[in-house]
Amino acid sequence: MKALIVPDVHMKFENMIDTIHDLWRQHRPDKLVLLGDYFDDWGKTGDDALYWRTGDILEYLREDFPTVFLLGNHDIPYLLDEPQRYSSDSAEVRQDIKRRLLDANPYIVYEIDGVLLSHAGFINEPTPELRHRWSELPEATKHYLAHATDGPLWVRPDVLELCGNVSQPQVVGHSPVKQATVFKTPNSSVIVTDTWSTYRDGRPIGDCDMYLLTNGQLQSIKHGLIPWNQKEDANVIER
Repeated sequence: MKALIVPDVHMKFENMIDTIHDLWRQHRPDKLVLLGDYFDDWGKTGDDALYWRTGDILEYLREDFPTVFLLGNHDIPYLLDEPQRYSSDSAEVRQDIKRRLLDANPYIVYEIDGVLLSHAGFINEPTPELRHRWSELPEATKHYLAHATDGPLWVRPDVLELCGNVSQPQVVGHSPVKQATVFKTPNSSVIVTDTWSTYRDGRPIGDCDMYLLTNGQLQSIKHGLIPWNQKEDANVIER
């Protein structure tokens, strides 16, 4: 199995889409995997047009590619009708986002060749329930996911590094990094890939990379193979 992995989007699809097309033609993967956080960005809560265009591209990827959508912490407030300070200011836009996310029916975790993919990562092995798509989850679980700071939409890599009990390797986004970074957990490794996020002033934090997961090995498009046991670099940025 070969998957093209796109980290946190934060309404940058227009900057990403040509690269996605080029990599899809060049590498011919079996799946396109998006790690979540499709909407919201610094200072953009009133940019209705950008939210609409982001939704249009999300729908295009759902219809034209074999896409796996993963749920991010910025996405779940729209699904639960619980807008946050960083959510769109427009009720109409929020309802449109909800509709598009429901159509995408995202996963919380998706497994490919023994590698777990999620937005932020798991401290403990994901339960069978969490391997289901959004529409199949109990309401209590949905609300737990929205608010659990140690859960798979919110946990940070330093926590996984200290107390992660998952035996399988993981690929996640959520925590901005300068380039993809390996964190060794007590039982395995987590590779953090959120390289498209920006500072408040719009300056890029990372190198805007994408990734190929092939037979359980992760490759950076810009830097090559990322060994699971690679020494961690201290390049995680608190956003």
